[in-house]
This record gives sequence, structure tokens and C-alpha cells, in this order.
Amino acid sequence: MGMVAARPDAIGPSGGSGGCQPRVEKRIFLADRAGCLIPVGSQTLKAQTPHRVFFFRDEKCAVRLAAPVRHPADDEAAEKERLRRQLV
Repeated sequence: MGMVAARPDAIGPSGGSGGCQPRVEKRIFLADRAGCLIPVGSQTLKAQTPHRVFFFRDEKCAVRLAAPVRHPADDEAAEKERLRRQLV
């Protein structure tokens, strides 16, 4: 199966239709950006949009992943890469 990863600013909710249409769980003010939490299956995505583009709680949206990174399941090299990317 594997894992797909993307940064919050690369996860874009949009008003489009088709496919999965999750509902926004929470909207968060981030000064120059708007954030939102979007449950998809058993995961919750943290997305960010420009402050003028925002979604209200319980509003349906489509989710776009810009430049997602796919990590194969049970791959030790992929796990090391995930840990490396998390270090600041």
C-alpha cells in the first residue's frame, strides 16, 4: 500500500466537484494564511490556503495534493527519508 505525504501548503482544498468530497472539520486563522483540518478516511489533513480563500466548518471541498511524495510500505529507506525530512 504505502504512504503519500505532502506539506500543508501543498494540500489545497478547492470548490471543485467529483471524487472524494470531505467536509472541513475546523478552520484556523494563521495571519497571512487560512488553515483547515480535513478528515479523509482515518487520517486528518492539515491544509493551508491564502487568507482570502477559506472554507467554513462542515463545508464540502475537493482536495488537491501538489507534488505529493509516495513512500512504499515497509521500506526501511523510506522510513529513514521520512525521519530525515522531519528534522529541522
